[in-house]
Amino acid sequence: MKKNHPLLLLLFFLFGLFPVVGLLLWSGVRHTEGYVLYVQWQAEKMLGVPVKIGKIEHPRPNRVRWRDVSLSDGQIQIPQVEIWNRTLKKEGKSYRQYHYTLPELTLETVCLETLWNLHQNVLTRPEGWKGAECFLEVEEGVHVKTTPPLEIQDAHLQISQGKFGPQTEITFLLPDEGKFPVTLMLQKVTQETSQVMVATLQTPSAGIRTSHLFSLFPMLRQMGNDSHFSGKIVIQQSFRGWSGLFSGTFQNINLAALRGRDGSITGWGTLTLESARFDGGLLTQAKGTFEASGGAIRRHFLDQIILATQLSTRGIPLDMADPIPFQEMRFSFLVQNSRVELLGGCTSHGPGVFLAGRNGPILCEPTHPRNPLRASVFFGALMEK
Repeated sequence: MKKNHPLLLLLFFLFGLFPVVGLLLWSGVRHTEGYVLYVQWQAEKMLGVPVKIGKIEHPRPNRVRWRDVSLSDGQIQIPQVEIWNRTLKKEGKSYRQYHYTLPELTLETVCLETLWNLHQNVLTRPEGWKGAECFLEVEEGVHVKTTPPLEIQDAHLQISQGKFGPQTEITFLLPDEGKFPVTLMLQKVTQETSQVMVATLQTPSAGIRTSHLFSLFPMLRQMGNDSHFSGKIVIQQSFRGWSGLFSGTFQNINLAALRGRDGSITGWGTLTLESARFDGGLLTQAKGTFEASGGAIRRHFLDQIILATQLSTRGIPLDMADPIPFQEMRFSFLVQNSRVELLGGCTSHGPGVFLAGRNGPILCEPTHPRNPLRASVFFGALMEK
């Protein structure tokens, strides 16, 4: 029998036996508790919150599946996460893509702030996102237990290195809102000596129901469940609460809902905001127009408006029915430095007309100059029952 050459034996060990033994050992390690703890530690380092993984599977090469995932001591429960990555080239440079797929996600209202803080941790990770991208997809949908409940479909998230640092772009569909997605951009912005998270929400041109924004901006509930918003919202969270900027249009505002449905005023209006700034949930600056076509206003509410704005009535007979019907309401406004400036816009009835009926102007500028309006008095009169 011919003797085996020593070189052939060496090649067998190097390229045959050793890889097989190594693969068997690695397969064993991946099923140990120590391996799961190591992966949890890596996830906690990236997310900045406690992570618990029930089981780790490797269904095929370059694919990992986490089962029974818990974040932030059980605040967020994820039944399964599928993970894979690859190396690509962009503009002649190599970068790493990480893909995460979730079947679905259900969130309590209290989880929204946890997710916000978690995202801040991710965007400020020490190694940054240079040379890397992250994609996350929720296949079936995101269910948020707000009031009313929020259902999000076809949700995609991408984290990449933007012009001013790491940024996230989230696109999703809202049921019954058409096939055009809502876009949400999140980015860390340096302000003086600190960094804050800034989120920019852009609606499709057709807009979204205002009720989708109630959980973040409770004051919008007074516009009624039938109102729609189209435009852009920029928000950030500080120790004072939510701050930011609105620009866009609120349509189909229920005027009765503004007054708590006490019958003081009825009709449907449109609010167009060139800009509206709020700080800590309070309006600080605003510029825009308001208009309504058709409705009715009660005398006692009209008297409240006259007292707060120093406007005057015209053409209302003493025996006119209460509420008083109107055909047009239109005015522009500027809120600045705790003051309110109003300018009548029913131009077809003459200059300075705010409210008009079938027989002419109802509410208009007085013949004498008005004093500046204090914002607190003006808004107090509108909302007073």
